[in-house]
Amino acid sequence: MADRDDFKTILMYLTIFIVGMAPASGASSSDSDLSRQMSTFMQQLESDALTPPSYTLAIASGDDLLYSRTRGNQVLGDGNPVTMDTRFYIASVTKSFMGLLAAKLDADGIIPLDSTLADMWPSLELPEPLDASTITMIDLLSHTSGILNDVLVIRTAYTGGAGTNLYEEILERNSTALDRTFDYENIGYLVYAAIVEQQTGRSWQDWLATDIHTPLGLTTAVNHTSKVDISVLGLGNDLAPLNRNGWSAAAAKADDLMHPAGGHFISSNDMVKWLQAHVNRSVFSPSIYDSAHQPYAARTPAKKYSDMTCGGYGLGWNTCQYAGRKVMYHGGTYNGMMIFVGFMPEDNLVISSINGARAYGWTFGWNSFLQGIDYALGLDAADANAKRRLEGRAASRMRYLNYRVRVREQALRAATTLEAATLRVAITGSFHSPDYGSATVCETDGKLLFNTGHYSAEMITGPNQTAFLLERAYGEPEEVELGKDSATGALTFTWQGGLFKHVSEGGCIGTEAKAG
Repeated sequence: MADRDDFKTILMYLTIFIVGMAPASGASSSDSDLSRQMSTFMQQLESDALTPPSYTLAIASGDDLLYSRTRGNQVLGDGNPVTMDTRFYIASVTKSFMGLLAAKLDADGIIPLDSTLADMWPSLELPEPLDASTITMIDLLSHTSGILNDVLVIRTAYTGGAGTNLYEEILERNSTALDRTFDYENIGYLVYAAIVEQQTGRSWQDWLATDIHTPLGLTTAVNHTSKVDISVLGLGNDLAPLNRNGWSAAAAKADDLMHPAGGHFISSNDMVKWLQAHVNRSVFSPSIYDSAHQPYAARTPAKKYSDMTCGGYGLGWNTCQYAGRKVMYHGGTYNGMMIFVGFMPEDNLVISSINGARAYGWTFGWNSFLQGIDYALGLDAADANAKRRLEGRAASRMRYLNYRVRVREQALRAATTLEAATLRVAITGSFHSPDYGSATVCETDGKLLFNTGHYSAEMITGPNQTAFLLERAYGEPEEVELGKDSATGALTFTWQGGLFKHVSEGGCIGTEAKAG
């Protein structure tokens, strides 16, 4: 089977990952201690092979940019350097924009935060034991609605073709109940945005543009990929160890995958401006910001992100503690991107770390984010923390890479059995799902690829009627449940809440490889 690379080969290619990378630009012109300390730290942090190919980092007070640094090209290999005006996709940080919009619509008397789902969407009939009369807008936006709906979440974020006109049908057919405790997901923001559209006749994108972006002067903020000028579009990157430079550019997100829980492009300069607005409580009434920042949901136990602990969630913001100080924080991740942003209202500080890599953007971006706080605030432990983070980064990344390679190799070894080969032949063809629509499983360039809508993943068959999906070259295999249709005996598999039934052996002519 193609793409069966051993760990030694991968390590060999890791040594040349940095070939062809655009160097980091200098920090801001200030010769302050912060500039010197952060530049030294970032130069050392960039020294290993798994540094994201592109990133921006910005540290500011409520009024002034204190430090900035950029690295790489807007699109891998295109020669156009990343700047603070490059527009990057910011994934779930979109929730913070929707949260402030919700606080404003509440203050304006348009959609009260304490109104219920039954009040706002009377035609919606959720399956029992879900009760729309007990679910408020606050519950939806603070991840305590108790609604689980994998199909709506996956269709809006990955496969596409699920406009708000389809939400009611999908919610009624595919929703199940969770405990009414904090459970981070996209579903609440999707439902809230559909309510906004029903109640006002205007889309969530339109509301953000007129009531949030324009008043705050966020001229680069858009909610459609197609509206980003290609000359300033920044793309993320996926790990590809056998490529010459170790990475491949991630595809830009399609417009119909830009949703209210993850559908936002913005420049780093405007991201700083956005965070400063929360510190300064500018343009809008302070009570609107208070409403957005209030921790409506408790995270029990509190979520620990390395040295920072987050015990509550408001309207698009985690409420956290770091070094005894309050931090309002949100992160975001999607194919090729990892984002960390936050502000410290009591310390007049904002930080934005936008990284063009997903898995390996985590360690790099998070270390940058926390070290920026340390040096900006002049914490006594700053130098010791820098030493600890630098010493631990390579070991952490290599443990993660080793794990990813190991689980992939286990799946690939299982695929060499006769039973796996037989299943590989049987599962090829066209499928249909009532929840996701048409799909194919086709042999392409030595790989078996599963395609439905915008989503594509390598399928790896195994013994004992098992199969796995691998979205990226070194992602973690996701097991799919195989079965047979009781009426026809046709092969079926279940993925993300949807049942796919084999309908024919055809449909593969002209199929092109899309999985990484």
